[in-house]
Order: sequence, then C-alpha cells, then structure tokens
Amino acid sequence: MSMAMEPGSEPAIVPPLVPPPALAIPTPMRSDAPLVLQVRPPGPGDDPARSRLPRRAAPPGFLAVLGHGARRVFSQPWLLLFVWGLSFLTAMAASSPAMVMLGMLLGKRPAAVQLARGESDVLFGELLEDHPVAIAIIVASVFIAAALFFFTHLVLSGGLLSALRRPGHPQRVGTALNQIVARGLATTGAMLRLELLFLLLVRGPIVLVFGGLTALGMRSKYPDTHSLPDILAWVGPAAGLALWVWCGGTVVLYAARLQRLAQTAGEHSAWRALLAGLRLTMGSLAAARVSMSLALAAAAGMAGLVIVGRMLAARLDYALLVIAALLVRQGFALLRSLLTLWIMASTVELCSPADGSSATTSS
Repeated sequence: MSMAMEPGSEPAIVPPLVPPPALAIPTPMRSDAPLVLQVRPPGPGDDPARSRLPRRAAPPGFLAVLGHGARRVFSQPWLLLFVWGLSFLTAMAASSPAMVMLGMLLGKRPAAVQLARGESDVLFGELLEDHPVAIAIIVASVFIAAALFFFTHLVLSGGLLSALRRPGHPQRVGTALNQIVARGLATTGAMLRLELLFLLLVRGPIVLVFGGLTALGMRSKYPDTHSLPDILAWVGPAAGLALWVWCGGTVVLYAARLQRLAQTAGEHSAWRALLAGLRLTMGSLAAARVSMSLALAAAAGMAGLVIVGRMLAARLDYALLVIAALLVRQGFALLRSLLTLWIMASTVELCSPADGSSATTSS
C-alpha cells in the first residue's frame, strides 16, 4: 500500500497568529525638539480622540463678573424700575391695614408725637399689649408682605434671568415687559418645584443650624450676665456668617434656575438642574471663590443698605418729615432692587461660559 499522497490532497498550511502592531501616536512637542512617538497597546483604554474635545472654559474673575453684570443691568433701566415698582406695590398693599390700624391708635393718644418719633418705646409696647388685634394685624401684614414678595419674584425669576442673558443667546427674551412676564409665567411651575427642592435641601438646614445655635445661646446665662453691646458683639458675627451662607445659597439657586431653563422638553428634572447649578458655582476652586465673593458682596451690600436706610429714615421720622422719610425708604428700596439684579446678572455671567452655545463639557 503506497503512502504517497495524491497531488492536490496536501493539508492546508495555517499561518501562525501574529498580534496586531501597536499604535504609534505622535505627540507634538517643541519645534526644536525631535518627534517622540508614544506607543499605546491595542485593546480597550482611553481614546485619544476624547482628549481633543473642548473643555469647559475657566470661570471669569470676580471683578470681570461684576463689571459685566453691572453693564447688563444698567443697559436695561426699565427692568430695574419694573422690579422696584412691584416691590413697592406689594409692600404698600400688604402694610396698608397695619398702617391704618396704627394711625387710628396713635391719633387717639396725647403722646402721639413722641410715639411717632420713637421717643417712648415702652409706651408703644404698652399700646400694643392693650390692643392684641393690632398685634395680629401687624404680624399678618408682615407675613403677607413676605409672601407676596416671594411669590412675585418666584413668578418673574425665569423671565428676569432670561432677560439678563447675553445678547444673542438663544434663551434670551426680548426687551418688552410682556415677554418677560410671559416667560416668567410659563416657567412658574418649574421654578416652584426647584424652589421647594432647594428649600428642603439648603434653606431648611441653614435655618435649623443657625436658629438652633441662636436658641442655645439665648437659653444660656450669657445674656443675663452681659450688657447689650457684648451680646451684639457675640451675635453679630454669627448673624453675618448666616447671611453670607444664605446669599451663597442664593447664587447657587440662580445658577440652578439657569440650568432648569436650559433643559430640553424631555428632561424636566429639578434635581439635575440643582446638581448642575452646584457644579457651576462650587465645582472648582475658582468658581467657588467667585461665587462666595458674590455672596459676600450681596450680604454686605444688603446689610449696609438696610442699616443706613433705617438710620436716615429714623432721623426724618424724629423730625416728623413724613414725605422725606418715605422718599428715603423708597430710594434705598430702589438700591436694594439694583443690588438684587446686579447679583443675578453677575451669576448669569459666571455661568455663561458653561451654558453658552459655544462651550461644551468633556465627558
């Protein structure tokens, strides 16, 4: 039997497996240096194309943010007058019952002039104790004024932020007040849900922490054994810190509202907007520095306006210059509205490099 194989029946020769060659990725260096090859083995790993994606721009500086915000507010003076007018109308509508009640009570007292000047605080306290209905009306007026102020600003927050966008931004609304109001009314539900979430996660804990510390301090023997200046020196820094943290939360809330307005129709999520706003304002050391500087400017400016305005108005009340005192109060209210819009516009400027149409974030 022959062992020779017939032609054409030889077994196929299988070539040996050769691993694929490694990828050579050139890495550019200085023009005077030789070209260096960076070898990456094949297989799963970092994709070099991902490093070529544009990264989020660094946040602008604090002074640059304030400058752009101021120019944006002063370029729309009607917006400032609109916000101030709403604050004035809501305050007058809420405080009118209390003013009528106090006018009726003070007008029947021989010491009405001293009471109006603030010279007899003890007598004013006794007057309120003798008329508990007046106390109820005053407290209700304060709460109604606060509720109206909160509700009007909540309704208009979406329109105001959209009006303070950069010119040419796709989400910027027109200069007409009806467009701002329409934008605010259209986004009231989204802003309300975001506000409730922020109240639960941020505002509530701030009030609980600082309120609890204040209650513990007042229950101790320190207020009974020290004078009023010593107590104010102890409470003042804590109150300033609480106001600073509160304003810092407001900056984060403005950024979260911007992100909520930028969400598409398929992603209605207040939680994602809040996280995105927190990353924009506190996600890096530079952004946190600018955000807390804005909060410090807001806290110092608001406290200074309230204290100085009260001092000037009290002097005019002492001189019974009612019209002048009213003008001073409304002038400082206008300045407070200006400060609010300024911080809002500065926050928009801080977030604009990240939420603008020309900037993207690398995955």
